[in-house]
Amino acid sequence: MITTKDLRRGNMVKWKGTTMKVWHVLGDACLLMYVDGEKEGSLAFVYTLSIEPVELNVGHLDVFGFTLHPWGLVKGKFRMTKEYLFQVGNGFNRQLRYVHELENLYFSLTGTEINSQ
Repeated sequence: MITTKDLRRGNMVKWKGTTMKVWHVLGDACLLMYVDGEKEGSLAFVYTLSIEPVELNVGHLDVFGFTLHPWGLVKGKFRMTKEYLFQVGNGFNRQLRYVHELENLYFSLTGTEINSQ
């Protein structure tokens, strides 16, 4: 289950089976933006209880700029193993499962959005 404290603007989530981006967090609800299809750019007011996380996969890592090497997927000084263990050269490791976790961790470590690189 996702709570509003887990989310910030730009996070990728699912609502009613549709992938959307968090536009704004409002207490126990969010404004979500459709990112494709005929409703692209439209907003929906959604209670957080109905929002689902997006499972992390290799396709997401490719979109976020990770490149495949024999030792894992790499982006700058960051490495992701095939088990989605996020690693930094200083010994920091964190197991990730969802796209919003990677987006938030990357932002916390770099101060930039992962999809803007």
